[in-house]
Formats: sequence, C-alpha cells, structure tokens
Amino acid sequence: MNNHRLVIRESPADEQPVRYNIQNRSNPSDMLTTVQDSLEWEELESRGGHVLRLLALLDGLPVAYATTSTLPFLPSQRFAVNVVVLPSWRRRGIARALYGRLVAFAQEHGANEISCMIHESIVPHLQEWLDRDGYRQVARTRQSELNLHNYDPECFRHAEEKVLDQGFSLVALASDDTEANRRRLWELHNLVERDVPWDTHGPSMQFERFVERVGLKECCVIACDSGRYIGFTNVRDDALGRAMVGMTGVHADYRGRGIAFALKARSHRLLKGLGYESVRTFNHVNNPAILSVNTRMGYVPMPERAFFVAEIQAIQSNVK
Repeated sequence: MNNHRLVIRESPADEQPVRYNIQNRSNPSDMLTTVQDSLEWEELESRGGHVLRLLALLDGLPVAYATTSTLPFLPSQRFAVNVVVLPSWRRRGIARALYGRLVAFAQEHGANEISCMIHESIVPHLQEWLDRDGYRQVARTRQSELNLHNYDPECFRHAEEKVLDQGFSLVALASDDTEANRRRLWELHNLVERDVPWDTHGPSMQFERFVERVGLKECCVIACDSGRYIGFTNVRDDALGRAMVGMTGVHADYRGRGIAFALKARSHRLLKGLGYESVRTFNHVNNPAILSVNTRMGYVPMPERAFFVAEIQAIQSNVK
C-alpha cells in the first residue's frame, strides 16, 4: 500500500473512544452521534451474542474500524456489518480487507445473510460492490427534524381535541409510572412494531431494553380508551437540546382516527415546555400515514438511510 504498513486487529472495549472518533470524522453531518449513543449501540451489539470489532492501523495510526454482530432485533442468522474508513484513506483496499474478515466471522458463527445500512449519499459510491455481492435493497428510512423554536403548539391543539372528543384520553407515562403500566406499554409497542413494513422481523424487544429506551417519561404520551392502552409516542433525550422520537404507534383497531397526530402534538407541546430546541424522528418510507403527519407538523426531511441484505454464499464467492 504505497510503502504504508496496514495492520488489522481486533479492537477491545476500551478502544471505544477511538472507534467513536473515526465514526464522527467519517460520517455525513446528519449522522453525527454522541459518545453515549455510541456506547449504547455497542452495548446493544454485544447483547446479540456474536460480535466482532476490528481496527485498521496504517503505520500505527487508526484509520478505519469495522463491526459485525447479531443484533437482538434481527433474525438470528442475519449478521449486520458496518465498515467506516476515514475519508483521506478510502479507495486503498482497507474497507475490502475489513469486510472480508467480517464476512468470514459471520459465516463461522452460522450466518446465512449479511445486512448493512448505508446513507443515501454514499450508496452511489458503493453500488458496484452492492451489485457484485448480490445485495438487494429491502427498506429505506427517512430521518426528519422539527425546529421547536418555530413550532406553535396551539396550532395543533385541535388534533388533541379531536381525539379527546371521541372519548379517548391522552396521558403522560410519568403521571402513573408503574411497572405494570410499563409492561402494558411494552406489550403495545411490540404489537404495533410488527406492522412496520420491514422485509422480516426478528425477536421482539425485551422488556428491560424497552424500559431503557423510554427516556423522557413526562413526554411519553399514551392514548387510552377507558383505561386500555391504544397508542403511544415515546421520546428520549438525544443530545444538545434535541429529543428523538423512538416510535409512535397506534393499535390497528384504532387507526384512522387522528390518534397518532394527537399523540405527537401533545408530546411536542410538552417537549417545547421543557425547553427542547428540536426533535428528530425516523420513519420507514412505506409508512405514508405518519410521514403525512410529520409534514403537517412542519418536520423537514433529511437524507434517507437504505438497508441492504445479501446471501452469504453469494458474498463468499466474491470475497475469496
């Protein structure tokens, strides 16, 4: 490599700051993350049971990292891969070398599929590789952001009133935060999550993990029908005065009544009252109902993320 010495080795847990630094120096600006989010993601990877983290060093300097794991929410034989190379060191074979190690590890541990998530701006640069290894796009998600400085909650109070006039109630989890109610919310989450149009669904989120993701209980709003939980929106603190919507979902029997709109309107009113400057959300692009709600509320679309899957046997024939 032009007289440079490349070393690829496993990266232990205490090198997380190094991996985080490479990640934020390499990814598009809308993908910048916090140290805490990075730590939480690596902890999630570890929960899957099989994880490999690699670091690439050029003349002793870290220039790239890569991971593969069985994420808890993916089918057990689908391994996720991620390769990140500093911009100044791309197109030198580093990513390919890391990728080959990841695929070999995944196959050794029973994988039959490999999946990856790619920012839409990067997809064209990787299209040749995607085609060569037989990847097919299975989903896209859209991140959107709402500036709460310019958001007037009173403009959307009618959405809340429409739902209240139907005899439903809107309550914050913080008003009655018991383990029993958390479990009711968790059960509803796992039920409606199955309706998100992914190509396949893995195991449902475990209760402990769900509780960790609830976050801002005073802004986690639940729609009730005579005490029955029928919808919710869950938000957590992201970073720098920003909140992140974890999920907004409504039981199938109650859809089409404006409940999702009301949940978000109430939650955003509470977020603004707490001083949050903005709120972000991710949605599957094949969910027009919630995307329409976001547009009406003033969310600004951001670049999309594309998800790809390939059969490991097809990949192996090219990696060898």
